[in-house]
Amino acid sequence: MKLSQFTLAPPGTFDQSSIQVTEALKDVYTHLRDSVKPDATLSTALADFIFVPLSYLLKQPNLSDPQIELLLKVLTILIRHCWSPAGTIPYVLAKQLFPLITFLTGGGPNADNKSEIDVKSDELKLAGSETLQVFFKSLSKQKGAKIYDFFSNVETLPALGHAVTVLLHFCEHGKSIELQLQAIRTLCTLYFDLIADGEILSYILPGNVSSLAKVIAAPGLKTHYTVLVEAIELLGKLLVLVYNDADLKTKVKELESIEDIMDSSEMDIITIEEADFKKVHRTNKWLK
Repeated sequence: MKLSQFTLAPPGTFDQSSIQVTEALKDVYTHLRDSVKPDATLSTALADFIFVPLSYLLKQPNLSDPQIELLLKVLTILIRHCWSPAGTIPYVLAKQLFPLITFLTGGGPNADNKSEIDVKSDELKLAGSETLQVFFKSLSKQKGAKIYDFFSNVETLPALGHAVTVLLHFCEHGKSIELQLQAIRTLCTLYFDLIADGEILSYILPGNVSSLAKVIAAPGLKTHYTVLVEAIELLGKLLVLVYNDADLKTKVKELESIEDIMDSSEMDIITIEEADFKKVHRTNKWLK
């Protein structure tokens, strides 16, 4: 590939500002986009071959937004067509790709400073959100085929928190409707197709409620109606999953008299069966 001439060059000779590097990336992306059929499954060997020069490129500092955007678009194609079928993406590779994609999309995991996210172009953010959604779909296929359950391992949880923070920021502060919608849809894929576990999602529920409520309650015509509808649907499905009565084995206290009503608070009427060892976080204390 032409890209290899730049990425595999001797140390100290790589020039990330070169228009030729951007053009070489664009050539790779457009060739893959125009050549690969939507439903095609390609060899993982092809993905490995293409990813080698990309991995060298990723080690270079100060890549431009257009270059990172093209990198993410190439990764999207590789994941969708090479690393999506069950058994094609090893856990070790997935563990490396997840924080990498999130970092390229939204910068480092700094909860107090969002300037690193805000300076990135909306085109890059959109490309990264799409890459994350395709990645989550691939992980869902691995889980469905019982290859591995990515988020059952606690070492993946910090990266999960970072990705959710970035996507919620796009939902709330995205400058384009397309970016806001893509961020919401990527979260839906993550929450309902991949994780689908109210216990895990209960840990990140407060941040989701806070961000989505701001999107929904934005004054005037600030939020487009399509974003508003999908944000409400996401929040509703998330609350139903986390507060699922059957999963929590909730019990409702029977009130036999007015005195019982007067003596009981709303929090005492409904309780959670805590005998299930799987519910470490969703306890009666959490419910109150």
